[in-house]
Amino acid sequence: MVYKLFGKNNSIIIFILLSNKKNLSRRSFFISLTPTPCLSKKSLFTPTEYVFFQELQKQNNKKYVIHSKVRLEDIVGVGKGVGNRFREMRNHIKSRHVDFAILDKAGKILAVIEVDDKSHDTKKSEIGDKIKNQIFEFNKVNFYRVKVGKTYSERIENILKGIQGA
Repeated sequence: MVYKLFGKNNSIIIFILLSNKKNLSRRSFFISLTPTPCLSKKSLFTPTEYVFFQELQKQNNKKYVIHSKVRLEDIVGVGKGVGNRFREMRNHIKSRHVDFAILDKAGKILAVIEVDDKSHDTKKSEIGDKIKNQIFEFNKVNFYRVKVGKTYSERIENILKGIQGA
């Protein structure tokens, strides 16, 4: 069942009742169509990441699949056997991302790249960077940190050669 209600400021609130096959329990979801303080971004990349991405695409020459802004949780997960620490450990990875992941055509992760611009100079970022370093080292994921520079061509060339040699 779907009910439409009108809320404050002429917003529409949709009330949905869902029931399971046996009709034993019901859940309700409220979807408000009022404007939120969220604003769309002009680009997925920072200017630095975009320059890096352009060079990476150029040198890649469609050999590998390149993904950007990949959630850390899509690369690694919390293993079994952590008991009641699962939520705590998952919180360390669920809302973090890496700048780029390079995959083969079958979807296997070959390398992960983080472009370290000025946003990595904060104390909070330093802690997050250490966590990423440890996670990738432990899981034997090819992880590359690239410092911001004038040109990325040589660094990208070395990363792609490293993938080929692995």
